[in-house]
Amino acid sequence: MPVPPTLPTTASLEAALEAMRSSLREASDASTDEEQLTGNCVLVLEGQQLVGILTERDAVRWALSDRPPNEILLGAVMTHPVISRQRHECLDILATMSLLRRQRIRHLPIVDERNQPAGIVTITSLNRVLKETFFLRFRQAVEVMSTTVVTVRPQDTLRQAIQTMALRGISCVVVTEPIPGRRGPSRERPIGILTERDILQMRRLALAISTTRVDEVMSAPLACIHPADDLAAVRDRMQKLRIRRMVVANDDGELVGLITESNLMQSIDPVDLYGVYEILQRQVTILREGQFQLLSRQRFDLSRALANGEFRLVYQPLLNLSQGKIRSAEALIRWTSPQHGTVPPCDFIPLAEHSGFIVELGDWILETACQQIHHWLQAGGQPIQIAVNVTAHQLLEPQFVAKLLGIVERAGIPPALLKLELTESVLVENTMATAHCFQELQKQGIQIAIDDFGTGYASLSYLQHFSFDTLKVDQSFVRGIHTNPKAQVIVHSVLDMAEKMGFTTVAEGVEFPEELQWLRNAGCQVIQGYLIGKPLPPEQWRPEWLSGALLPPIGATTESDRHGEAQEALSSQ
Repeated sequence: MPVPPTLPTTASLEAALEAMRSSLREASDASTDEEQLTGNCVLVLEGQQLVGILTERDAVRWALSDRPPNEILLGAVMTHPVISRQRHECLDILATMSLLRRQRIRHLPIVDERNQPAGIVTITSLNRVLKETFFLRFRQAVEVMSTTVVTVRPQDTLRQAIQTMALRGISCVVVTEPIPGRRGPSRERPIGILTERDILQMRRLALAISTTRVDEVMSAPLACIHPADDLAAVRDRMQKLRIRRMVVANDDGELVGLITESNLMQSIDPVDLYGVYEILQRQVTILREGQFQLLSRQRFDLSRALANGEFRLVYQPLLNLSQGKIRSAEALIRWTSPQHGTVPPCDFIPLAEHSGFIVELGDWILETACQQIHHWLQAGGQPIQIAVNVTAHQLLEPQFVAKLLGIVERAGIPPALLKLELTESVLVENTMATAHCFQELQKQGIQIAIDDFGTGYASLSYLQHFSFDTLKVDQSFVRGIHTNPKAQVIVHSVLDMAEKMGFTTVAEGVEFPEELQWLRNAGCQVIQGYLIGKPLPPEQWRPEWLSGALLPPIGATTESDRHGEAQEALSSQ
């Protein structure tokens, strides 16, 4: 169990980088796997005791700084506190793997009883001692690879690439170029990869990060694998090439994923030793394949449906209570299939998300909604803001912001007339990247709303991390609120909090005049529901909605108008 280089907290970052480079050179000269075992890091000491660790990822954050490395002390950039264990606590390889997985770390320093460094365990060193039988024989790369891959263009500057890596907390970005004439979620060809080590090498050569292009320093050619490649074979190839990550491309050379040592670590479980998990996983795979074969036989061809114009958008009006006018609407998608009639969104939206088609379908929804805003403006009516639901698949696309702004620009509409609605499932995907995306969109005037507020387990915590414009109170709190004291307390609290934080509030699922009156008295600003109007095609919108006329007092609706409000919630995609 080798010991990595050690330095005091008062040492400079330059000294640490030189120690890491020396370790690499010695391993290369001796043709050993020393770098694979020590993990290319520096342990930071205070006196003789371990207090921190400096990894390549820590050093990359410095790359954005204008200060030279000889002026930066390790104590300022190291990871602290550092998780460590004594040797006797690491005798069980599976327990050690579990610790690395839970803590999401690559390096585990080993210390003695005086907390002095005695060695290090890394993901790489663990993978090297695992038997091939620990990997599931039926597992393929597609089952464990990361499908959300952060990409950059070859002409981007290094500063842009480093900022992307630092923002998302990742160790690499894949360099891609578009494939002309291809549509759909997979339309990028990988041509290189930029890793933490490439950036550190670039900084050692004193290259200017603001003018140096990505393609000048990226690692190429790529070591690519196919989604169907056996997982054990992938692991062997990574060890043979002495690399920590491989790009996954399909038969057409399109980027579909990235597989790393961490992905391999996640694929191993103690029950694999007994063959139980591989049997269960195989059965799940068979059932999943059977499900989508059945859908295919039923000709649920979403791509063809979109090309044939079978999808359409309907728009449900929202009433501004203080003005008594319709000022906005929510866009909802509908599918009328020639073979199957009306297909509920709860049937085809999950299929679209699983297949990745949701990105292309979401683009069409955004395009269509923006065109409708433009059409209403051209017709001489008042500006109608339209809210569109966005999924995690769309939001985490690297080019989503640029693509959305392009759609708004082509439609020739003010960005403030477009609002994006997101549920909590979108927010949990990548907090930092999502917050950055919000900031970029809101700078351009596009508003953000959190839908179904209050139904998730962490709704309140998201208000600390994200900047929203609108909170939509879920209809489960609104239904019968005039006779439900507990719901009244909850909604009162939400409305009061939203007012103090500067959010607009929208109450969903309003069906009865008594609910409207209670919400008005409580200070709710906007309401949505069948009491105001059901989702309608744009040609069926009432003239008074489009003109911004003051609406007469709203009375009770008929039962035929009210039915299906709960089903409308399923159409929010």
